[in-house]
Amino acid sequence: MKKNLNMKKNTLLVYFYSDYPESFLNLFSSINNLNLLEPKEIYSILVVNSIKNISDKSILKKFDKFFKLNSNSDLYGYFYAVNSINLNDYQNFIFMNSSCIGPILPEYYESKNWQIIFTNYLKKYGLVSPIIEFPPLGDKHVKNL
Repeated sequence: MKKNLNMKKNTLLVYFYSDYPESFLNLFSSINNLNLLEPKEIYSILVVNSIKNISDKSILKKFDKFFKLNSNSDLYGYFYAVNSINLNDYQNFIFMNSSCIGPILPEYYESKNWQIIFTNYLKKYGLVSPIIEFPPLGDKHVKNL
């Protein structure tokens, strides 16, 4: 682990990686190109269903915790990850997966209006979510959610 686990973390990041051929690019871009794990107050958990398409395995070591599950449900992966920590230790939560590709706002949304979203709504609700998701029907892990 690269981070001091005794250090107080403010934010929990759970990244669910679905091992499709194009998914590694999302993971690599989020972690290396956007430096998502650079703030020291972020505690990060990577949950995967497979790692056969991860061409650079060193990226796995950038996370504080790593789980391999036999599930394709990112919601179950998030559930599994948050059950491995004390939720009261964190103030902010980020849930990402390798199938969500940015930008968060659609191209047709004029940039002059972005400030409305990021200042008014983010301050008011403290939550930004590009999608609403439901567990896949028939997934054996859904009953645990």
